[in-house]
Order: sequence, then structure tokens, then C-alpha cells
Amino acid sequence: MTIPPYLSPGMLAQTAAEGGLEPPIINALVALAERINAEPHLQQCAQALHAQAYQQAAATGEPSPATLFGNEANKLYLLLAVDAVRLLRAIHEERGIPAAITRESYGALPMAARRYAEWHGGAIGMEEWVFRSWFGETVASGNLYRLGRMEYIFQEFEGDLRLYRHRKSGQVQALAEAGVRFTADGYRPFTVQERIYNHYGWSPDTTTDDGWTATFEEDDQQVTGMPISPLGYAQREPIRLAKTEWALVLQNGDTVLDMHIPNFMPLHLDLLHASLQRALAFFPRYHPERPFKALVCDSWIFNTQWEEMLPPSSNLLAFQRQGYLYPIPTHGAGAMYFLFGDQLIDPDTAPQDTTLRRAVIGHIQAGGKLRNG
Repeated sequence: MTIPPYLSPGMLAQTAAEGGLEPPIINALVALAERINAEPHLQQCAQALHAQAYQQAAATGEPSPATLFGNEANKLYLLLAVDAVRLLRAIHEERGIPAAITRESYGALPMAARRYAEWHGGAIGMEEWVFRSWFGETVASGNLYRLGRMEYIFQEFEGDLRLYRHRKSGQVQALAEAGVRFTADGYRPFTVQERIYNHYGWSPDTTTDDGWTATFEEDDQQVTGMPISPLGYAQREPIRLAKTEWALVLQNGDTVLDMHIPNFMPLHLDLLHASLQRALAFFPRYHPERPFKALVCDSWIFNTQWEEMLPPSSNLLAFQRQGYLYPIPTHGAGAMYFLFGDQLIDPDTAPQDTTLRRAVIGHIQAGGKLRNG
């Protein structure tokens, strides 16, 4: 059976080192590759999984990676994620992207490995969904760029709002799209995911019973709609904006730069501002064919509830204040993975070693859910 490049021990070691993995991790992945290449049924499974992630091949049933590899299945996902480095490099070279930026963009790989190790007792591996969704669909596409503190990728805006800018003052004002449902206090209703709700004993959200649905009207002279406060919630009382004074600058379907906030770096504003300045220079130069309307970020970090849980001096809150917050749907446990390594935690035994973790545990124990923003 021919050995594909991503299972070749020499090529794997070289690519993993290029991607920033540490020698002990590389050695473990090479050992797994050698085992795979010695057993045809393991190689067949690895190749099928690679094709599913990187070429959108049809999924296969049993025997699954978990069945064949047991407790090494997560190590297999990390091994196959290494090939995203090779694919990303080839695309960046074709686009003429500077090698230094390509190397920065490799940072998603060691970050994911470190995150997995931190949350799994030092184990070497990666979650299956991270491999399939993040590395197979996003990193390997070559469209994710790391520029200092932040990562960026082109997306279509789906915020369910229209943003207007005052033609003279530059002030901006968001209006909700017609038909969007809000709770009485102006947030999007929680979406029920049965697995999560059963785990925490949550009941379906009933706050929409006294909620409301946004309307939006437009004619030649003005637009009328429900405003969204830059503090992150919608308001039921409609306002009118005259078209002679306000220009539409963003709506659903527009191209935007979606920002991702990598782990293991401080949320310092100087790092954020430096990254934003790099992005504003980089994308018009290397992607002039894709002008973008805004920079957006949908994240647990922009949950407006943090203002009630964290001290005013918090870097996270300062980070929030740099943008225009708006409500988005969430299932209530979005922050759990990034804070604890799993959406389904035991509040009685989960670590409470930071201010944020303690605040979240207290909120969950009181029956609360967590929003995204």
C-alpha cells in the first residue's frame, strides 16, 4: 500500500516542526504514523478520515477511528491536522503571501495541541471536531491569516442587522432586521440543544413569551426600525433615520473580516490595535478582489453578562468596549469549551482558579446560561 505524504514519517516530522509542534509531540506522531503504515486497515482508516476532512469525501461508518485506534484516536486527529500546514503553505505561496505571515498562520496548530494537552492531563491529541471543522475546512483553505494577536478570515455578514453611518458626524447606528425575535430585555432567545440542556437541567427559554419581533420599513426618504444599542441589546421603541443624513454601510450578505481570538495571549489593547492596523494594510494589498465592509467577531468574549461578573478594570471588558456589540443566538454554554475544555462540566468539581471561572461556576450553579455576542 502506497504511503501518502502526510503519513510519511520524514515528511510528517518536517511539516510538524515547520508548524511549530514541540519535539516530544512530533516523536509521538511519527511513532503513530509508523504503526499506521504497518497495518493496512489503520492506514485505510487514516486515509478515509483525511479525505473526509480535506476533500469533503463521504463519511464512512464502522470501524470508526475510535474503534480502531482506541485512546489514540485523538492523537490521529492531531497527526492528520499537521497536513493543513502543507496545504496552507502551498496556497499562500501561490498568492504571494509573505512567508513570515504564513508562519504566523501556522500558530493555529500548536495552539490547538497546547489547549488539548491543558484540558486532558497533558495528553497529545486534538478533538475530532477541531480537526474536521477548524483544520479541515478553515486552516487548510489558506483563507485564515494570523496577524499578531488576532486571526482573520473572510465571511459573509450574518448579524441580522443593518448598520448606518451619519454622513457628517460619523456616528453609527444599528437597526434590527425585520422578523428577528428578541426577549423582553432585547437579547436573542437561547437555542435549545438537548444534550446541553439535559446536562445542566435547563428548561427551554420562556422569556420570549413576553418578547417581541423586530420590524423594519424603508421608503425613499427614511428607514424605520428597532435600534440596537452599542452595548449589545436591542430596543423595542422604533427610531427613524433620514437617508439624506444616514448611509447604509453594512447588512446581511456583505463581505466582512471575521476575527478570531487565539488562546494563550493576553487581551491587551495595544496588541489588538497593532493587529487591526496590520489587517487594514494587509487585506487590501493581498486581496484587492475582496473589499470588506467591517471587522466582526462572534464570541463568548463579547458576552455582555461579563460586565456583571468581572471587575471594571478587566482586560476582557476593555476589549469589549472597542467595538459595537450586538446580540446573537447561542445555546447557553458557548464559553464552557474555551474556559474548561468541555461544554458539559460538573460545576461542583470544575476548577475555580481564576476570577472568570469562579464567576461562571457561580452563574451556572444559580441556574443561569451564558450568552455570546
